[in-house]
Amino acid sequence: MNRIILIGNGFDLAHGLKTSYRDFIDDYWKTFIEEARKNGSSYEDDYVSFKTNTKTLAHIISGDTNNLKLLEKDIEHFKSGIWGGNGTTIELSFKNSFLEQISKHVSDKSWVDIENEYYEFLKKSNHGQIEILNEEFKAIEQLLEKHLLKIQNGSEIVTSIFSPIRSKIYSLIFSRDLSKEDSFIYEIESDLEELDDSNIRELDGILEDCKNIYNEMKTSSIDVKQFISNYQKEADLDSESGIDYIEEKISNNTIPDYFMLPKEILFLNFNYTHTQEKYISDKQFIQTIHIHGELNNPKNPIIFGYGDELAEDYKQIENLNDNEYLKNVKSIRYLETDNYRKMLSFIESEPYQIFIMGHSCGNSDRTLLNTLFEHKNCVSIKPFFHQREDGSNNYNEIVQNISRNFTNKAAMRERVVNKTYCERLT
Repeated sequence: MNRIILIGNGFDLAHGLKTSYRDFIDDYWKTFIEEARKNGSSYEDDYVSFKTNTKTLAHIISGDTNNLKLLEKDIEHFKSGIWGGNGTTIELSFKNSFLEQISKHVSDKSWVDIENEYYEFLKKSNHGQIEILNEEFKAIEQLLEKHLLKIQNGSEIVTSIFSPIRSKIYSLIFSRDLSKEDSFIYEIESDLEELDDSNIRELDGILEDCKNIYNEMKTSSIDVKQFISNYQKEADLDSESGIDYIEEKISNNTIPDYFMLPKEILFLNFNYTHTQEKYISDKQFIQTIHIHGELNNPKNPIIFGYGDELAEDYKQIENLNDNEYLKNVKSIRYLETDNYRKMLSFIESEPYQIFIMGHSCGNSDRTLLNTLFEHKNCVSIKPFFHQREDGSNNYNEIVQNISRNFTNKAAMRERVVNKTYCERLT
């Protein structure tokens, strides 16, 4: 059985990287305000213009102002003060309407999902507006990539969480987490049937390699060889006896750890960063797919847009017969590289369990997640939740989002691991 680790933005945030959309917007305004203070009575960049006909911008901006909400308060305060009369003008204007929308969303609600905001704008846009929206969205994408490069190259990663996260990534497979325990048992049986004398002689070296990766593994080659011998005796009687023997050992937790390890691990990274590389110790057993691209890599450009083809209004967008509306559809952008095909090849190869680490499972990735979650080889979906300071956690929110990615709700209830058996990420 294989394991897929879904890496989302929460994974980077847990490592102390300021990579959320709110961090991005806040950083833009902090930088803009710092530059405005230095530039007399006017300052502008490619997105915003700020100017006054009196004093300087530094006179308007308070010392602790570092975001749009505080800047707008400063402007109102200045206008109502002694300098506000006598024809004084202060103008803060946006050259990029989409930046204005997402900035005000952060000001009003303290968070924003840029990809969902884009999709909402898209649905309301006519042809002329959609071209402008796409140009503005592309500009935001480029600005975001610059921000993330700065964070990736200039931030220290929190190392204290390496050990607990690593132990989860390389943990044993627990039968209680699986919706199809029978398939796991038959898979073990198949592996046992394929063993021959040469494989068994190589077990010492194989187990040593495994122990270097899977720290929790305590099995010795003696344990494994004894299990194989006992299984073969049972299987020689009849195949059902062999199956019963495996099932018994799993149920009473006496099966050697070696048989409870994932064969391969795939890091399916939805971020543009490379934080997961801190946990890769042996590339022989591990693959990484940057499904949404990588920073500063023209061969794997970042994919930024919307990915909910299951939405009721998506069909209406397709029926407009205007390609401008489909410019930022993720499933179309996936065809620019072979990443999606590699993912499909992995999930087709054999049964797999999914570990969710920092991914909200929101609608902006719904098409891809539906493919992963409802595939016949998916036997388990295990969310690792965020524990808040007040003692609450986001397990229920993750599961609610997961449910939206299923059209088959019975399969969802079978595959999602219940909270009793789930853990916090850090």
